[in-house]
Amino acid sequence: MPPQPHVRGTRGAWQGGMFALIRRFVIGWLLLRLVRRLTGGSARTGSRR
Repeated sequence: MPPQPHVRGTRGAWQGGMFALIRRFVIGWLLLRLVRRLTGGSARTGSRR
């Protein structure tokens, strides 16, 4: 069974989705760190045991 063109397209979309997922995860992690830093230095030192 020969590979259809739409299959290749979905593969590209999957790669893009993975990239977006990683980017969203990184942004969320950075935001979490920022919020923790804003909440207070004492909380930051407490979390870093």
